[in-house]
Amino acid sequence: MRFLEKLVLLTWYVLCARAAKRFDLVTCFMALMGIQDYQGTIREIARVMKDDGRFIFSITHPCFDYSAKSGEIERTARYFGIRSKRVPWRMERLLKPFETTCFHRTLTDYSNALHNHGLLTRRILEPKPTRKGPAKFSPLKQVLLRPHSIIFETVKGVTKDYSARTKQTHTR
Repeated sequence: MRFLEKLVLLTWYVLCARAAKRFDLVTCFMALMGIQDYQGTIREIARVMKDDGRFIFSITHPCFDYSAKSGEIERTARYFGIRSKRVPWRMERLLKPFETTCFHRTLTDYSNALHNHGLLTRRILEPKPTRKGPAKFSPLKQVLLRPHSIIFETVKGVTKDYSARTKQTHTR
């Protein structure tokens, strides 16, 4: 288990070990794609959410990849299939460059994990910068053409019975 996953799990344990159905809102900003056991993470998020609670999260858009070589957002070469890749962080503002692991998953992978744990997708957003953003930070110009990230807003509301009935319907 990587350091980031250990830290997330330790934090989660301290905050939520006995906290079933206690939270109205859970957020996860640009981290779920860095957690290997995303299904287990979503299961635990659903467990601590109140009925009708919301889970809002953002991930890098799985249809596009950021190329560190070109500095461009490019079409994903191979969309289907879960795989990991090392992501270098070498920005000038960092004291020391580092690398993380990112897991590419399809939108269906995330959608199924949400559904299997009783979370309905309320809406999906592909954010774009304001008109002023690219003027101040020129690399944002490419995000006007292709999304870098995607935001899911989900609500807890699907019962396990519904999920089981849906699986039976689709397997007939």
